[in-house]
Amino acid sequence: MIIGSCFCVTLLLVLLGCGGAAQSGGVALDSEEADHQYTTTIFASADLGTGDHHLGRPFNAHFQPLSAAEGGTLFPESKRLVHSPANAMEHQRFVVSNYHELAANAKAWGIASGQLSDAAKNRYAAYRAYQITAVRELDDTTRMRQAPSGALYYLWRIHYGRLYEVVLFSSSERFHAGAKTEFLGFGGSIDFVRAKYRLAQRVRGRGLKPVGEALFATTTTQIQSTYTSDPNYSEPVPIFVEYKRVPNAQLPRPTSFSWVEMDKNILPKIVRSQDIVGTWKVSMTATYSTCNNMSIGDQRNVTWKVSFDEGFFSVNVIEGAQSADNTNYKGWLDAPYVRFKKGNAIGIELQMTGANELTGRRVVANSEPCAIVYDVHAAKVPDEF
Repeated sequence: MIIGSCFCVTLLLVLLGCGGAAQSGGVALDSEEADHQYTTTIFASADLGTGDHHLGRPFNAHFQPLSAAEGGTLFPESKRLVHSPANAMEHQRFVVSNYHELAANAKAWGIASGQLSDAAKNRYAAYRAYQITAVRELDDTTRMRQAPSGALYYLWRIHYGRLYEVVLFSSSERFHAGAKTEFLGFGGSIDFVRAKYRLAQRVRGRGLKPVGEALFATTTTQIQSTYTSDPNYSEPVPIFVEYKRVPNAQLPRPTSFSWVEMDKNILPKIVRSQDIVGTWKVSMTATYSTCNNMSIGDQRNVTWKVSFDEGFFSVNVIEGAQSADNTNYKGWLDAPYVRFKKGNAIGIELQMTGANELTGRRVVANSEPCAIVYDVHAAKVPDEF
């Protein structure tokens, strides 16, 4: 299983959130805040060819290295690297909100520099499960040589470790604001979101791999049970980089990406609390499992009693309960969905698909550790008078 005991569970939308730089929260930055954001550092996926010898080298506005004659380190007197051992396991959900972020990640994601203009017409998001084992940092307190023309950034830090990254992308019409919201909040299968919105994907494994189906693992137990070390990588490799702005360099304002609003007319029309409150006969079919007591295709039938109080739903399993069932799910309406949380993670996400009918997914993470994903179909039991 994955090595490591320090888990920092972070929702990262632009920059490193655990021991790193500030986050943008996924909001398109086109104000003075954006100018300040891009005068510090930019965090991105590392190309596999990155190494310590690249630290200090200058890059242009498209995060392309300058030519060999001008591309040497900006800090020729720096003779040491700051080495920070680490042992952090983390996850990130990253939504590309402007051109700078796309360009910084492009090489690692297989986007050639000549394709950036076309790529900017798409929308991108990535889920990352990773373990950082060390951070190598340039000592940039020494004298900096004259920066060549076009040098806007230099490579400041390299994060070494193990990574599993899924990049989802498509046109702005298909990867719209509703799909982005589901990507940021869904707690089940990554492929479920990809297939639902017909998104393309690129997968990068750098020392981690999923045990079975790749999931949006967000808790310590889920990450441990979903991702494991890849024996093909005996040593940690560069997984992330941080670029730092060249002092006094004039940075272009980042071109923000807009997100097309989903057509609300095509959404199922729930949505009143009384539609959800009541007794439900629930059929759950396992579509993913790393637990010994549950195989793919196994089915469970339970009965839920859903109540509503002080603005939230709660679920009580009144028939068919097992030890893994938790009666402390807190739920709320988020049209077109009803979502139920256990702790900080969304465990059940359902959608009204017909009169008195709910369908969706449930994710269960057990303490073994292991995880199960269920397809859920629920039918409401008529009230008795």
